[in-house]
Amino acid sequence: MILVGRIQYQHWPVQHMLVLHSFGWAGLTIGLFPARKLMHKYATEVNAGVKREKYDILARYQVAAISSVIIGSLLGIILS
Repeated sequence: MILVGRIQYQHWPVQHMLVLHSFGWAGLTIGLFPARKLMHKYATEVNAGVKREKYDILARYQVAAISSVIIGSLLGIILS
């Protein structure tokens, strides 16, 4: 977020970048909520020593995570 604040045409102060950072993390947390059971399953497999070539994540989980981060970042921009 500091990089995003620095490449803007107007340089944002640290307070604005902190708002963007916190809203981005909140959006990511909300977006990963639907995939929590799948992520827990993969984490227990990794802890048990099971190695996979590829971890399949459904498209709806990816869309939920990406869209919530974008929406959270836009809300952060609006509020800052």
